[in-house]
Amino acid sequence: KGYVFSIGGLPLGARLVNAVASYLKYLGKMIWPTDLAIFYPHPEIRHPASDQWPVWQILAAALLLALISAFALLRLKRQPWLVTGWFWYLGTLVPVIGIVQVGNQAMADRYTYIPLIGVFICLVWGIAEVLAHRRLGQAVLGAMGVAVTITCVAITRQQMSHWRDGIAVHEHALAVTTNNHVAHFNLGADLARQGKYEAAIAHYQAALQAYPSYPDAHFSMAVALTARGRLEEAAEQYRGVLRLTPGNALARNNLGVVLSKLGKPDEALLQYVAAVRFKPDYAAAHYNIGGVFYGRSRFADAAAAFAEAVRLKPDYHQARTGLGMALAGQGKLAEAQTQLREVVRQRPTDTEAHINLGNLLMKLGQTEEAKTCFSNARRAALDKLGEAQTQLREVVRLRPADAQAHINLGNLLTELGQTEEAKACFSNALRLEPDAVENNLREGKLLVAQGNVAAAIARFTTAVRLKDDTAEAHEHLGLLRIQQGRFDEAVADFKQLLQLRPDAQAQYHVALALALQGKSEEAVIHYTQAVRLKPDWPEALNDLAWILATHPQTKIRNGPEAVRLAKRASELSGGKVARFWATLDAAYAEAGRFADAVNAAQKARELALAAGEKDIAQAAEERLILYRKRQPYRQQADKTAQ
Repeated sequence: KGYVFSIGGLPLGARLVNAVASYLKYLGKMIWPTDLAIFYPHPEIRHPASDQWPVWQILAAALLLALISAFALLRLKRQPWLVTGWFWYLGTLVPVIGIVQVGNQAMADRYTYIPLIGVFICLVWGIAEVLAHRRLGQAVLGAMGVAVTITCVAITRQQMSHWRDGIAVHEHALAVTTNNHVAHFNLGADLARQGKYEAAIAHYQAALQAYPSYPDAHFSMAVALTARGRLEEAAEQYRGVLRLTPGNALARNNLGVVLSKLGKPDEALLQYVAAVRFKPDYAAAHYNIGGVFYGRSRFADAAAAFAEAVRLKPDYHQARTGLGMALAGQGKLAEAQTQLREVVRQRPTDTEAHINLGNLLMKLGQTEEAKTCFSNARRAALDKLGEAQTQLREVVRLRPADAQAHINLGNLLTELGQTEEAKACFSNALRLEPDAVENNLREGKLLVAQGNVAAAIARFTTAVRLKDDTAEAHEHLGLLRIQQGRFDEAVADFKQLLQLRPDAQAQYHVALALALQGKSEEAVIHYTQAVRLKPDWPEALNDLAWILATHPQTKIRNGPEAVRLAKRASELSGGKVARFWATLDAAYAEAGRFADAVNAAQKARELALAAGEKDIAQAAEERLILYRKRQPYRQQADKTAQ
């Protein structure tokens, strides 16, 4: 990979200089075959040839080649083999010496297989002529031959040790050459195939440092960065590809996918459309265009794009599914049914295909057949889990040094309830990649920033499975599950956090989740602990005050304490937060201080309107009606704050 591609436009002078140097380098490596490499980068790519070969050395090399040639011609009659061998070497190297540049290498050992026959002609006939005037016994000659053979075998064996696999041969190339962008690129590709993306990224970066105009390195680094969840960086690398090769449809499509994951569908659509412009038969790009339109409920446009993808690639089940869903969105249920039935026919073990058809059949009132579809989906899902386990075990067997492979198997085994074996998988992953927990935390936080909650939860869950005492992962999981309304799970996460990190923040998180669960009495205990550990924390003071002021149960309410807490929260915030004034007005009312409650509620309404918080302003107006009737406010359901 990457050994032969055009570096275009090398000046003739640079090519001639490299040719002269290569003639002598090849002779040197024949005499002393060390520092052999799979690829020798052309010096002009990163540095001008004159920087590596001083002019005097080039001139000396050219002069030496001329002198050898002249000497051979002078000896034509007495030693014709010298002319034959030397000019064989010079002539057969001409097509590959780099005067006509066919790749970006300076030289290649394989190019000398035929030319060196000429040098060996000179050596064999020359040695024979010298030995003809010497009286050496057959034993001596034999010993010399054996010594030469043993030396060649030893050197060959040493060189072959570097060719045991792609990683070894490219690591050796990096050890014996400088600025070797191709070796860095191919080593990165080998590491990426093993799932070692961070190491691969480092080599892609080195390749670009050695040769900045290297589109393949930009592209492969983008793929690796995407695999690690570093989407902003991946997008920049795809842009690097397009700066060098604007018509690269694959890069444009992939950039669109990354932009879509970053929540930028408009920019993504531009890239998909450009990809189709450069490559009209690009089915995946048509499919992605359909996906953007479908997300905007532009079902007719989505159906047209999906239909084109299916026309180009009839077995493209994702596109056919999209076409079916888009047709259903237009109310064309019969046509949609045809497409979804075809997906099931093509992929009878696809769980999602059966579910999609079942849902459509329910809309059509065909409930019995729909039930059959759902039953088939359940059976396919169970079969798929078994197949997935088999496949993941095979990946681990083939790539035992791939930490991500162990993580994937561990996650699946956890879902299947095989917790002991799953723990072993996670232990292996940590042994292979000690930074796996930190990597999952970093990627999870990036996904949160992008709004991808489900993917973020998967990352944080993996971090916890790898190392159960990862407090930060439990904290993020609890917060995300609150967003999803999964309060029971959030409480469990925060209680685990509290055991690992018994600070005010952990107490507050537990209290918040309990309050949202409707367990206010228990929530008060944890809010109280949070305030005890951090007395000047406005949010904790306010949330505790709100429960004490508004809870329906008398045994939980405490008006005077609520007033004290709410006043402190408002003071700490500079009296500028509407919801803190809302809590204070409710606390005054609970304490029977209705005139103060009215004043505080009016202040809450004023601040809320100024801040554009219409819900808080409306709620303040509703409470004012109660206070003017000298009635306190009571929550109908548990909430921690306004």
